[in-house]
Amino acid sequence: MAVLPYSDPDAVAMVRAGMPERLVALVRQGITVARQLLPGSRQLTTVALPVDGVVDPATLAVLAQAGYRTAVLDAASLQRTTPVGQLAVPSGVRQLPDLGTAVADSTLRPAVRSMIGGPPSASGPLQVNALAALLTQQWVSGTGTPLVVVPDRRWTPNGQGVAAFDRLLTDLAAGGAVTGSPLSALTSATAPVTGLRYPESARAAELGSDYLAQVRDAGGGVASMQRALVREPGPEQADPAALLRPVSGALSTSFSAAWRSGLGPPSSVLATVTSTLGLLGAGLTIAPPSGPYTLASSSSPLLVTIRNTLPYAARVRLVISGGQRAGLDVTDPGLQTVPAGRSLQLRLPAEVSRSGTFAVSAQLFTPDGRALGGQVPITVRSSVYGTVTLVVIAVAGAVLLLMVAVRITQRVRGRTRLDPTDRIVEPAPDAGDPGHDRTPAGDHHHDHDHDHDHDHEDAAGTPAGSGPSSASGSGSDTAATADSAPDPARAGGALPAARPPLPTPADRPAGTAKGLR
Repeated sequence: MAVLPYSDPDAVAMVRAGMPERLVALVRQGITVARQLLPGSRQLTTVALPVDGVVDPATLAVLAQAGYRTAVLDAASLQRTTPVGQLAVPSGVRQLPDLGTAVADSTLRPAVRSMIGGPPSASGPLQVNALAALLTQQWVSGTGTPLVVVPDRRWTPNGQGVAAFDRLLTDLAAGGAVTGSPLSALTSATAPVTGLRYPESARAAELGSDYLAQVRDAGGGVASMQRALVREPGPEQADPAALLRPVSGALSTSFSAAWRSGLGPPSSVLATVTSTLGLLGAGLTIAPPSGPYTLASSSSPLLVTIRNTLPYAARVRLVISGGQRAGLDVTDPGLQTVPAGRSLQLRLPAEVSRSGTFAVSAQLFTPDGRALGGQVPITVRSSVYGTVTLVVIAVAGAVLLLMVAVRITQRVRGRTRLDPTDRIVEPAPDAGDPGHDRTPAGDHHHDHDHDHDHDHEDAAGTPAGSGPSSASGSGSDTAATADSAPDPARAGGALPAARPPLPTPADRPAGTAKGLR
C-alpha cells in the first residue's frame, strides 16, 4: 500500500505558491496517520504518486527531500515519447541520487478504468476480452515491457469488475503471458535517465494562487496562535490545543487536489478558520488611554495595559512605534504572559529628548511576529527641555557672558589710557557770577603767602596815614570803613583765600572760545 501525503495535496501548485515546507509537513503527517490507522500493514512510504502521474522538476526535488526515492509517473510527464517500464529522473537534489521511475502505460488506463471502476455494465465481457487481447499481443510479439497500471486518483470500485480483472490476470499468468513483479523491482536508479515534461493542461488544472495564498495566511495564523496561547496550570483549565488542533486539521484538507474539479475549493472551511482566528485575536487587546500621557521628566515611564478575555494564558509582545520621529525611545519589554481573563499593566521605561505633544501607536504581536488587532493611538505630552532647546539656551548664555566681559575690558582699558599728571583746565566763570571761585586748589596757598608778605611790607615801610586815601586828602566812608576794619590775620584768624581778578575780554588770548567746557 502506497502512503500519500495527508489530504493528497496539489503538490505542484503548493511548490509554485511558495509552500514547500508545508508540503513536506503534509508528507510526514500522512505517514503518521497511516501508521495510526493501519498498524502492522505493509506500507510504501518512499514511493511518490503525483497527481495524474505528472510533476515538474522543482516539485520532484521537494518530494525527494521529503524522503521519496522512487516515483510512478505517466508517460506524458516524460520527455521520452515511447513508454518504457524502467526509467530514472533527476532528483533535483545534489546530495540525492536519481529517482527510479516506473512508467504507467496510459494506453491501457482507459480499459482498466472501465473494467474496475464505475457501476457494472453489460459491456463487461467485451472489456475483459479487449484487455486480454492487448496483453497477449505484447507477449506473442515479444515486445512486452514492464507494465504498471495505476487507476484514477478517485474512483468507485466495481466489485464485479475487480473480480473479473483479477481472474484475467490469473489466467494469463497461468499461461505464461504475464508475470507479477513487485513495484520495487520495476524502479531502479540505474535505469536510463530522462528529463521531465510538465503538460500545460496540468498547469491549467492547478489550484489557484490567490486561493492558496489565503490558505497559507490562515495556516500561519493558526500556527501563531498555537505558539501564543498556553494552558493555565491546573487540571480544570482550558487547553487551547483542543480548539486549534481540529482547526489546523481542517485547514490541511484545503490543499487537496480533489478541489481541482467540480465547484472548486469550499469556502466554508476557510471561512471557519478565519472567523476562529478573529475571535481569538479580539480577546487580546490594549486598553485605550483615557487621555494624553504626561511625561514630567526625561525618564518617566509609559504605562500600557493589556487585556486578556480568553480562557487561556497568552504570550504576547508589545511594540511602540512612531516614537523615533518624536524623540521618544521606549525600551522593549520583551515577551509578556497575560493570565487568562485578566489584565496586565506594563511600566515601559522611556526616554524623551524634546518637549511638546506627539502621537505614537501601540500594537500586540504573537511570539513569531504576527500582529494581533490594529494599532492603538497614544498621545504623549512632554514638558522636558529637549537637546535643541538646551543648546540654544547655553549658546545664548555664553554670548551674554562674552558681551559683559568685553564691556568690562573696554572700560578698564579706557581708564588706564589717562595720564595722572594731566590737569583739567576748567573754563573761566562768567562775569556775572562773583561768588563762584574757579581758582585751583593748589593756588590758594600761594595767594595767601603773597598777601601776608604784602601786609608785612605795609607795616614796615609805609607811614601811618599814607596811602591813596591820604594823598587825595579826601576819603570816603567806604574807604574809611575798609581801612578801619580789623585785620583777620592780626586778630589770629585765617585769611580768606584771595580771589584772582576776573579777566576782561581784552585780557583773554586770541582764539579762546567763551564758555569753553
